[in-house]
Amino acid sequence: MRESLAVGLMMAAFTLAAPTAETAAPWRAGWSDLHNPGELLKVAKELTFNAIITQGPPEKLEAFARQAKELGVEVYLWTNATAGKGEEALAQRMSPEEDTLWARLKADTDPKKHAYQFGGEPLEGQREVLQTPPLCLDRPEAMEAFKERLKAVVDACPSLGGVAFDFIGYQNCRCCHCPVTEKLLQAWHQAHAQLPPGKARDEFSLERLVWYYEQLSDYVRSLRPGLKLTAHIYPAFLPEPLYGNRLKLDYSIQTATWFFEPYWPEAKVRQYARAIAVEEGKYHANARGIPFVGLYVQRPIADKPVERFAKELEWIFGAAGGTSLSIYDFESLVLHEAYRRALKEALARAASNMGAASRR
Repeated sequence: MRESLAVGLMMAAFTLAAPTAETAAPWRAGWSDLHNPGELLKVAKELTFNAIITQGPPEKLEAFARQAKELGVEVYLWTNATAGKGEEALAQRMSPEEDTLWARLKADTDPKKHAYQFGGEPLEGQREVLQTPPLCLDRPEAMEAFKERLKAVVDACPSLGGVAFDFIGYQNCRCCHCPVTEKLLQAWHQAHAQLPPGKARDEFSLERLVWYYEQLSDYVRSLRPGLKLTAHIYPAFLPEPLYGNRLKLDYSIQTATWFFEPYWPEAKVRQYARAIAVEEGKYHANARGIPFVGLYVQRPIADKPVERFAKELEWIFGAAGGTSLSIYDFESLVLHEAYRRALKEALARAASNMGAASRR
């Protein structure tokens, strides 16, 4: 009830801001592992995607980026801010209660983890933690470790068009409890003594998230001026789910539909898609907001029907007033022609609607 009421109020607020057609060219990006480079590029061209976000050995990634560049498709390095092997000490820390949730999650043998949302917004009334611990945002040595990863690949792949960040956020979707972060929070709260502790922690955590992105973005641009930057805003930050427009990225990819049942209601999809489009330049004039569509087909954890996928596209394009989007798993489109057809039909309808609106 609380979620439906909140969505209804947000929808009412956004009805005053009618969706407007994109003034810049649509930007469409697919996230995929690099299993079949030729097919990835073939489908990207068929579906008029500008970018493929992927990862792999540097030599394979560079060869793919060169091939894609010849076809007018940019390749972005998909880089995850997770604690890798040997970096466990650099991971975030949670509360004892959240550690118990994490242990229970890891022990759950159900592939769907009993309606777990895998880093998306938890179901109403549920608390969740991310299975994969992210690096701490506040430990300098964790930042340096991530920068070293970035530099190694960027230096080895001169044909890359950009870098795409992923897994930047909090394991508990709210904050970090490690000693370094807690010390910074104490000092921050002293300077913002008017805030109650809970509100202070939320605002501090958001400020650190934005700061972390800025540090990494500035670093990547220093490695090679002209590289473009994007990110999927993930895991969810529950105090402000659509904070992506605060980031100085070229393309801020924010979730408009998620992967798992129960699927987000139409009102929420439309409200999020509209907010992503209408508020994209609220903090940075040149940043673009891109709706993200979660798509798994014939996976043990999810299998989104093509009819549902088509509906979500209709809601997003209608609410956002454009046809930009980002999809993971793009390989689902490579493997399943019915989903490609649904996307092509949705793009054609949206373009027709935009043309009709511009003539009125």
